[in-house]
Amino acid sequence: MVIGIIAVLVGILFPAVSAGRQQSRTLVCQSNLRNLSQACQMFAIDHDGELPIGTSRSEQANTNGAMRICVWAMVAGKNGVADLAVPANAKNPPGVIWKYIGGDDAVRRGTIWCPQDGSEANVSAPASDQPSVDRNFSYSWNDQVRTSGTPNPAVPPTGMKLNRISNPTGKIYILEEVGPNDARSTTPWSNSASGSDLVSGRHGKVSALQPGSAGYTEAGKSNVVYFDGHVELMPVSAMLNSGLFTLP
Repeated sequence: MVIGIIAVLVGILFPAVSAGRQQSRTLVCQSNLRNLSQACQMFAIDHDGELPIGTSRSEQANTNGAMRICVWAMVAGKNGVADLAVPANAKNPPGVIWKYIGGDDAVRRGTIWCPQDGSEANVSAPASDQPSVDRNFSYSWNDQVRTSGTPNPAVPPTGMKLNRISNPTGKIYILEEVGPNDARSTTPWSNSASGSDLVSGRHGKVSALQPGSAGYTEAGKSNVVYFDGHVELMPVSAMLNSGLFTLP
């Protein structure tokens, strides 16, 4: 009798605890996005309104001009690994927004990682033996902010001015992507299993679904931050609206 009661209570409480944990991870992710948005806006204030841009795979720390405006450098040959080990004496270690993110390096590393992505490899620093599937960041930037160098390393990239964004309350700046990937998103509304820049829907009930599949798109939920700084948890299916992404 007692065992039966305990089993019933566990059956009632376990889903509630699990849901509570997921909600907590979703809130941490939203806080991360707010902090990243604030860091980008502070960078823009210091650079005549020019917004920082997401980094392409080809833009490493030694790329000519890239680190003037890119959020961080990428580790060569590793699709989803930010080069967080750029020397401290570099001009913008390890990227232009790093110094605007509050806290020490450990806190900053946590800010660029969504806790809901725990099933993927969260590497703390790049190493020569890491496979390309590893990654250490969860977020990508709307690549339409990039106004030159797309992404030709020979052409120093530039970013769009914040005052050129015609509808900052309705345009997405930073979003969550399925990794591994770079930090720039060109087609986040893709819902093809083989497509690029797939929106992460891990804040929804997608644990048994293939990213990019119709089921994943319908069940998935993702956090985004808009150019005005407000954060929203929205269905992946709603993000297939390119009007949320097209600039200016």
